[in-house]
Amino acid sequence: MRIPPLVRKMAVENQIVQIATSGVDGRPHIAAARGLRVVNEERVAFEDWFCYQTLENISHNPRVALSILEPGNDHGYQLLGVVDKAGLTHLNSE
Repeated sequence: MRIPPLVRKMAVENQIVQIATSGVDGRPHIAAARGLRVVNEERVAFEDWFCYQTLENISHNPRVALSILEPGNDHGYQLLGVVDKAGLTHLNSE
């Protein structure tokens, strides 16, 4: 499904979005994320985001929902999708 141009624009301009997942037991989990970028008209990616519980959840159930709100306004959008790649590339333990 194509992401409408307005939603793609909001995704890039927003500093923080919410990502919802669910665990193996069906328990919902929501986390704040940032570093969202639009890959193309159908895909987005997070470049600067980290949450162990979310990574654990999507390893069992790759379905996610993203909530994108327009800053200073009541407008928002939900994106539903499936994670096709996830991983931890660096952990700064300092």
